[in-house]
Amino acid sequence: MFLYFECRHLQQLRLRFSLHAYVRYIVASGGNDSMLKLWDLRKSGDACCSKIQKMSGPVGSIAFDFTGSFLAVACGEAINVVGAKNLKALKEITGHSKSVTGVALSRDARTLISSSMDRALKFYSCA
Repeated sequence: MFLYFECRHLQQLRLRFSLHAYVRYIVASGGNDSMLKLWDLRKSGDACCSKIQKMSGPVGSIAFDFTGSFLAVACGEAINVVGAKNLKALKEITGHSKSVTGVALSRDARTLISSSMDRALKFYSCA
C-alpha cells in the first residue's frame, strides 16, 4: 500500500511513527513552519490530518514514548512534552543554549534525552 501526503512550504520535514501496537497508524510531523501535526493513516485526504498544534519554534525532532501516549518535540532551544491524542502541552523543558537536534523518551517515559547544537547530551526526569 502506498500513501501520498503533500506537505507544502516546508524546507525540512520531521516524521515519526508511533510503534505501539494499538496506535501504530499514527504519524507525527513537523518542520520549519512550527506546526506539529498528527496524521491518522486509516483515513484519506484532508481528513487524514487529525490534529494541528502551533509550536513555539521550528520542529527539530519528534519522539513518541513507547505507549504512544506522549510526544517529545524539539522546538528551538526548548523541548515540549505533549499528549499524543490531543497535542495538549504538558511540560516545557529548557536547558540547551542552542537548537535541540534530537529527542528520545525512555521506554517508561520517565527520562527524556536530548542532543543539541551546543554539543551537549542531556538527560531530564519527566516523572
